[in-house]
Amino acid sequence: MKFFLLFITSLITTLLLVPPIKKLAFVTGALDAPNERKVHEDIKPRLGGLAIFFGFILTYLIYLQQYQQHQGILIGMVVVVFIGLIDDAIGLDPKLKLLGQIVAAMAAMVLSGVNINILGGVLGSNFSLGLLSYPLTLFWIVGITNAINLSDGLDGLAGGISLIAFSSFGFLAYYRQDYLIFSLCLILVGCILGFLKYNTHPAEIFMGDTGSLFLGYSLGTLSIAGHFKSLTTLALITPILVLLIPIADTLWAIVRRLAEGRSPFSADKKHFHHRLLSTGMNHSQTVSVIYGLSTALSACAVALAISSKLRYVLLPMVLVGFALLFAHVSGTLNFSRIFQRLFRKWDDLFSFEMQALFSKASLRLILIGSTLYGLMFLIALPSVPANVLFIAISTVILLAFLSVTAGENGRSYIIFSLFFLAAATVLVISQMIQVKPEFLGINLAGLEMICFCLIVTGVFGKIIFKKTPEIILSTPLEFFVFLVLIAIAIVPQEVRSQYDLVHHTLRTFFLFLSFKIIALSTVSKEHSTASVIISSLAFVFFSALL
Repeated sequence: MKFFLLFITSLITTLLLVPPIKKLAFVTGALDAPNERKVHEDIKPRLGGLAIFFGFILTYLIYLQQYQQHQGILIGMVVVVFIGLIDDAIGLDPKLKLLGQIVAAMAAMVLSGVNINILGGVLGSNFSLGLLSYPLTLFWIVGITNAINLSDGLDGLAGGISLIAFSSFGFLAYYRQDYLIFSLCLILVGCILGFLKYNTHPAEIFMGDTGSLFLGYSLGTLSIAGHFKSLTTLALITPILVLLIPIADTLWAIVRRLAEGRSPFSADKKHFHHRLLSTGMNHSQTVSVIYGLSTALSACAVALAISSKLRYVLLPMVLVGFALLFAHVSGTLNFSRIFQRLFRKWDDLFSFEMQALFSKASLRLILIGSTLYGLMFLIALPSVPANVLFIAISTVILLAFLSVTAGENGRSYIIFSLFFLAAATVLVISQMIQVKPEFLGINLAGLEMICFCLIVTGVFGKIIFKKTPEIILSTPLEFFVFLVLIAIAIVPQEVRSQYDLVHHTLRTFFLFLSFKIIALSTVSKEHSTASVIISSLAFVFFSALL
């Protein structure tokens, strides 16, 4: 319950802080004007990182202030935020920014004992670094800080990469029973999710250097403070894999600029995301590709950290994935044409009228199944434990708040938020089935299975007959959902069995897709009324059968 409070407090705090900070940015003139090397076309406020920082600090002070071992990291956070704030407001010389990052890194190293002391297993044995640990640690923290800072070139990009990384590190910390590091990562995940409501394309506000330096510094320090290297014989492979995209992009940018005779601090339009845009991808597609790569690398890193035997399966899969992406970006392989050919063959089997009929029937199945899930959710609320009831009510209230405050980009964020509603629904219903297996003589487990079969059939039917495979992953934020599902799939067998994770994951995923399809569908009043009537009749019919 405490973990949920950490997450929901940081999420709501950040959601509420962004609007006033957005106004503050306009008042103080902390604005980002478009130019030849930037992608956006309108003036945007750029103090959004303050909302992330204050959301983190407030949540930390409420729940975790009794823990003193990471005070040095917190002091460093204040330093980098102060530097970023000055840079966002009036501009700051790159050398002074670098000096401030070094000071922040030293605070974590000296006051919190954050150090890379041992490189283990690279050559088959542990190697003590001795005095080399200090420059290596300094290089790591400052390097990751700048890597995230340089990746902040598209709406939601730096936030999304950080979100995936913190989720991965948090999962590993929980697996290792390092609950303090897990709590810090969970707070940061909540803060980033709250900020992404306003930063998803088209962004209403940028995080600026205030946010990117804060997130980069947090990643650099927590990845070492958590000693994630100790989980695998491959030393620093885990955090490097998780952060490989920004690390590689930063190193290439430095090499490229030095080779061109320019300062490594100078700006250009040749980053990885710019290269993807130049291939013809739009903004959301580019961010989705980078999210997907980060997700794949993070999943590989987490799996390797848990079991080194998985390297023989995961590493080839990642290499194949990168090869397919390169083929697609270079134009050698076009997945759109492949899907078009498959759909043309499908058209030969079914007429357009028949496909339209099956598509409508699929939507009807989804509506019936989702409505029945909703009824069971309402029936279950009075009988579930207080902590589960609190989680469910908080999720519903949060979704209602997001719907009311939806801005220019609010639709995609609300759709993403439906994942949490689906998870809460599945949790509540499963709790009710355990406590009260029957309701008015109805076998609730059997009814739930019928509902699940209905929505699975409807989702697949909608994808096939409506020809919309993008229903599964259509927005960048949904790659975070994908990472959660992968993480659940690779947890130890005893944990999966104890919490019945496979059961809950499958239902959450398909219920989320059902909610998403309903939200994206244009449904007439007659259709809605008919669906409600059919759902009611189906409920009575199934009740009689069971």
